[in-house]
Amino acid sequence: MTVMKKAGFNLFRSSHNPATPERLAVCDSIGLLVWDEIERKLESAEVELPLVRDAITRDRNHPSVILWSLENESPLESTAYGADIIRKAAALAHQLDPTRPTTSAASMPVNRNGYGEALDVVSYNYHIERADRDHLDFPHWKVALISEYAAAKSRRGVYGIEAAPKTGRKNPFDLYDGILKPIYEACTVVENGWRRIKARDYLGGGCLWAGIDYWGEGEAWPLVASGYGVVDMCLSPKDMYFYFVSQWTQTPMVHIFPHWTWPGLEGREIDVWAYSNCDSVRLFLNDRPLGTCTGPPEPAPWRADAAEEIAPEHLAWRVAYEPGALKAVGYRGGRIAATQEIHTAGPAAKIALTRVMQDYVPAEAIPPLRADGCDVVVLKAAVLDAHDHPAPQADNLISFFVEGDERISGVGNGDVASHEANKATQRHAFNGSCVVIVQSTTQADTFRVLAASPGLQSGEITLFSGALIK
Repeated sequence: MTVMKKAGFNLFRSSHNPATPERLAVCDSIGLLVWDEIERKLESAEVELPLVRDAITRDRNHPSVILWSLENESPLESTAYGADIIRKAAALAHQLDPTRPTTSAASMPVNRNGYGEALDVVSYNYHIERADRDHLDFPHWKVALISEYAAAKSRRGVYGIEAAPKTGRKNPFDLYDGILKPIYEACTVVENGWRRIKARDYLGGGCLWAGIDYWGEGEAWPLVASGYGVVDMCLSPKDMYFYFVSQWTQTPMVHIFPHWTWPGLEGREIDVWAYSNCDSVRLFLNDRPLGTCTGPPEPAPWRADAAEEIAPEHLAWRVAYEPGALKAVGYRGGRIAATQEIHTAGPAAKIALTRVMQDYVPAEAIPPLRADGCDVVVLKAAVLDAHDHPAPQADNLISFFVEGDERISGVGNGDVASHEANKATQRHAFNGSCVVIVQSTTQADTFRVLAASPGLQSGEITLFSGALIK
């Protein structure tokens, strides 16, 4: 939740079941609004109404909850039978909690048989053209959200340019029948989805599908996880995460991609994209200026009688690859406001071990590890070169050790195509990193975690079940 709030997200949709009490408590504490989804499918009033009663009586005292969602993508959405169920469910919701409106996440037309009329607000999964039509035909409806948009599968750090033509290697996407998208294409899908929502004043917003990758819905062997997220399952951000940072946060920032370690591609032109909330961004390669781009304009307000303009929401340059330093400088009011510099990495040399949450919040703001035998800390092992530059294509096998009574409860690397065991003490890095999860004991304790790999300088971190020592 904190990871998404850091990017400026202000609403969490608990698809496709009610949020857990623990998650609602977190949302209450950090000010994240909640769409509390009660049911996956409509079946009958006999099934639906007890679910509505249980969820609302359990969750109605959580101030973060702003909507009760009564179903998601039910095939009954356009039917008279479904409308009868949703009317009864909405009436019960109002009886149990008269303070919050009802909605649903619709994938079928809801302008038939009184279905949409039964809800306080109407929301749509993907079909923004249906929202447009219903907005015109039923102007008294409150059209709340595009309850799902984007759904672009991708792998962190995979751009579709990994194989030089002269090598004869297959593009890594060929293995997955086009289901996975290169990061560039996934970013474009995400940009287009939010840009269309921004253009419509009658919409309250949208819910990105999805915030974080999750197990299942791989759709093609050997994929074992979804890949829909803007953050992978190990909480490492994909590049499209920074699109939302540029859209919804005020602190000056600039994020450029892809990485700049492409052995064998010298001289090949590479698309360099940037997300920024600055007025303009200037790009440099080895201190040579490559041009300045200004921020994309806001979309024109949507009109039913005009063609919709879909324009990029990123800044872009074409750069002939040469090793070195690629730097982006963001300006506000003519002054330097933000910079980012990425370097061509040398051979992998060392491992840096840090807490994952340090990528998102200051170390002093991270809650201490509780000595309750249940709390965990997630540590990221990043592979670096001798100059501490990230090695973005490193896949070293990293082994983890704990000096103390705490235990390793799992490992991961965020790769949706990885078949390595999660309940283990070692993991291959995926595009430069992997994580280990360490579980506390019931005794206050200082302990040390080490990450080691043949040929690399080991990384280590010392922790206390209560606070970070170093």
